[in-house]
Amino acid sequence: MSLPQADTRFDASPDDVLAAIAEHRDPIVVDLDETLLLANSTSLFLDAVRPAVLVYWLVKLVDVLRPRGRSGGGRADRDTRRVRAILTLLPWSRRAWERRVPEVLERHLNRPLADALGRTDVPVVISTRGFTPIVAPLVDGMRLRRAELVSIDPGADEDRDLAKLRLTEAALEPGALARSLVVTDSLADHRLLSACARPFRVLWPAEPAPVPFATTYVPGRYLAVKRPEANYSRKIIKEDLALWVLGSVWLADNPIAHTLGVIVLALSFWGVYEFGYMDNDRAAERYERDPALSSVYHHRRVAIAPWKPLLFAAVAGVAGLWVLRWPDAPAPVDYLRWAAVLVATVVVFMVYNRFDKQTRVLLYPLLQILRLGAFLAVVSTTAIADMALIIVVLIRWVAYYVYRTRDGRWPSDDLSIVQLLVFIAGSVLLASQHQWSDLWAPTTLSLLAWMLVLGRHALPAAARAAHRIDRPPPSALP
Repeated sequence: MSLPQADTRFDASPDDVLAAIAEHRDPIVVDLDETLLLANSTSLFLDAVRPAVLVYWLVKLVDVLRPRGRSGGGRADRDTRRVRAILTLLPWSRRAWERRVPEVLERHLNRPLADALGRTDVPVVISTRGFTPIVAPLVDGMRLRRAELVSIDPGADEDRDLAKLRLTEAALEPGALARSLVVTDSLADHRLLSACARPFRVLWPAEPAPVPFATTYVPGRYLAVKRPEANYSRKIIKEDLALWVLGSVWLADNPIAHTLGVIVLALSFWGVYEFGYMDNDRAAERYERDPALSSVYHHRRVAIAPWKPLLFAAVAGVAGLWVLRWPDAPAPVDYLRWAAVLVATVVVFMVYNRFDKQTRVLLYPLLQILRLGAFLAVVSTTAIADMALIIVVLIRWVAYYVYRTRDGRWPSDDLSIVQLLVFIAGSVLLASQHQWSDLWAPTTLSLLAWMLVLGRHALPAAARAAHRIDRPPPSALP
C-alpha cells in the first residue's frame, strides 16, 4: 500500500490536533521526529558525538562499505548502519548524547504538543523510527507520565516503517489502534494513519535544526560547496598534484619521501585555497547584486569557521616539510618560504574576491601561478617543468577570459590539445638552446605522458573531425 505524495486526506493544523487530543478518550499515538521533537533525533545524535572529525570519517566509511545486515538477507538502511557503527566503535557516544539531551529538549521540544499529552489521562504511545539508545533519553527527559516508547533496535535489520507499525500495534491492546488518534508529520506513516480512527498529519512550525557536521572541517570538504556539480577533488589530483609530482620527483634524492611530502604540502596549500573559496562566496553574497552561489551554499549545509582551514594549512605545511626533507630536518628558510606562499595566496585571494569581475580577469593568473607553482618555493625543477607550469597557467587564463566574456559560460572546447602542442613546441625550443637530451629526460617524458592522458578524449575527437578541404568528404566518393 502506498500513499500518493499529493494525498491531503489526513492534513490538519496544529490547533486542530491540540483540540482533538484534549477531548479524545482512547489511546493516542504520536510520532517523535519532526512532531513531538521538532528535529530529527538521528541527525542531532550525529551532531553531538565528538570528536566530530572522527565521526565524520566513520560515517563516510560506513556509507562507502555498505555492510550487509546481520541477518545476511540484505542491507541495513543508511541510518541503521551509521548508528550501529558509532555505538559499537565509539562507546563514549551514548554518554555524550545523554549530556546533550537537556539542551536538545530545551531547543527542539514541541512544547504545545508535549503539554497537551501531559494533561491527558489516556494511554500515550510515542512511536518512532528512531533508535532506542537515542530516543529513550529524549522521552525520559520529557517526563510524560503515561507515555510508552516504541522505537527501533539499531541491531535489527527489519524495515523500520514495518517495524514501527508492528511494535505500535503490540504496545496497544488488541483492536485499540482502530480507536486511536495518530499524530505524525510524515506520509511514510500512511499505514498507521489508515488504520486508526482519527488520523492527523501535521507540519509543525520549527526553527532549522543543526545539520550534522555542518561546522566540521575536513580538508577538501568545501569543494563540494564551491563545485558541487563535479568531483573537483579528482580534478585537482589529476591536473594540479600530478604537475607538482611529475615536475619535481625526478630530481629528488628520496623519491618516495619527496612524493609523500609534496602530497602533504598540496593538502596544506588547499587549506588556504579553500579559505579563499569560502571568502569568495561570502564576499559575493555580501557585495554582489547577483552572486553566483551554488545551491549547497544557499542551503547552508556547511558553515565552517574560516580559521579552521588556515590552522590545518599551517599544521600540514610543517608536516609536509618534514616528510619532504626526511631523513633530514627542514631548514628555517623552508618554513619561511612555505609560509610566504600561504600568506601570499590568502592576500591575493582576498584582493581578488573584492574586485569587479572584469578586473578579476587580470588577477586570475596570479591565483593560478600560486596554485600551480607553490611547490617551487621548496623543491627544484627543470626548465621544461617550469615551462609546463606556465603553459597550464596561460591555458587556464584563456578559459577564464572566455568565461568572463561569454556571460558566465565556460568554453566547451577542450583546450588540452592546445596545451599539449604548446608544450611540445616549447620543449623542442628549450632543448635546442640547451641540450637535446632534455627531450628524453624523465621530467619531460612524464609531463608529456601526463598531457597525453589529459587529452586522451580530445585528441581522437580532433582526429575524427579533421578533413582536407581539397578533397571531397568520404560520403561524396562513388
